[in-house]
Amino acid sequence: MRLLLIIPLAASLACLRENPAFDGSVALSGSMGSTSSTDPTTTLMPDATSSSGTTGAGTASTTGAADTSTTEPAVETTGTGTGTTGDGTSTTGGTTNEATGTGTGTSEASTGEASTGEPFEFPPEATLCGKPGPWVLSEPQLLGTPVNYPEGDLDMWLSYNGLILLWSSYREGAQDTYRATRAAVGMPFEGAYANNKDIGLSTPGEDGKLALSKVDTRAYLSTKLPGDMNYRIHIADRNGKIYMPWTPLALDFPDHPEAFDPHISVDDLRLYYAPAGDGQQLAVAIRPGMDQPFGAPSAAPFVSLEEPDHDAADPTLPAHELVLIYTRTAALEQGGHDLWFATRATIEAPFGPPQPLPTVNSPTHDASAHLSRDGCELFFARSTVQDPGAWDIYRSEIQ
Repeated sequence: MRLLLIIPLAASLACLRENPAFDGSVALSGSMGSTSSTDPTTTLMPDATSSSGTTGAGTASTTGAADTSTTEPAVETTGTGTGTTGDGTSTTGGTTNEATGTGTGTSEASTGEASTGEPFEFPPEATLCGKPGPWVLSEPQLLGTPVNYPEGDLDMWLSYNGLILLWSSYREGAQDTYRATRAAVGMPFEGAYANNKDIGLSTPGEDGKLALSKVDTRAYLSTKLPGDMNYRIHIADRNGKIYMPWTPLALDFPDHPEAFDPHISVDDLRLYYAPAGDGQQLAVAIRPGMDQPFGAPSAAPFVSLEEPDHDAADPTLPAHELVLIYTRTAALEQGGHDLWFATRATIEAPFGPPQPLPTVNSPTHDASAHLSRDGCELFFARSTVQDPGAWDIYRSEIQ
């Protein structure tokens, strides 16, 4: 989410995760509050040399990021569950639920009034944590250290196995990305944090939201590099243990020169983000293959979200991409930023009428949401002012 200083913008989970390429064994060195690790081998991922290659992947460069290997890292058990029913990465309407939930279901549950004043029904496959709506979320809990510090923390991304949290923070005198780990899903993040400079996921610029591909070989980062006037989404492939080089994606959206809040689909074919100019809205860029460039971004799936007096930012979706949670901005005297959601029946369809997400919204600003791939956990940031140094990260569960 674009932040303007002070000035407002117009218990363990029941769900089980698919075992990912992450093994969760992040080596974090130093005491709490330290800067980045001094050990050059400290990494986010197992020692794998996989990279899917980004030559021509919609970047401003003709060379793209390096393709170092065609071998993907082995999938390892993390101990967070015994399996799932699939990750719902189909590019057609026939998605499968990625959690232990209710299957495709036939629910016709209605949830009151949408922002248009008309009631609407949940599509059968639009589940969170395997459950069709309406959903019940637990009371949000403030995360402790090492995640939250006084300098401001937001723009989260959870690893596919749910053990590594990445986020953007203003600690250490700059806006960088960081990471922390937990022993199992549902447990607190403990120990020291690590500045992602050691693995190339923090740049010399101002680093915002970071997103990773399912097997962690590719990264998408909204950053404003030195000498650039705007935030842009850059892409990098993992070359050994380091993500490099960073190359800007060609995401030309009319009258919106900046690009924030990347969210990449599990098949790496759809990049959701929030272009910004005189206002901010949601868009998606699509490509036919991982080695192909992204097409021109489109706001078509989000037409029902457009409101003249409110911006939209921070798109986040579960693996099946049928539920969207986003930030609907408002001045504090108008109730502040809130988290809203919308659903659709297939990936090709536009999202239906939106409405506020239950339980989590407060009288202050609630924004910058990130949903786990199975839809069981929701992380978001809360602040009493629109000051980038004042945000704290909270967590809620689908019950």
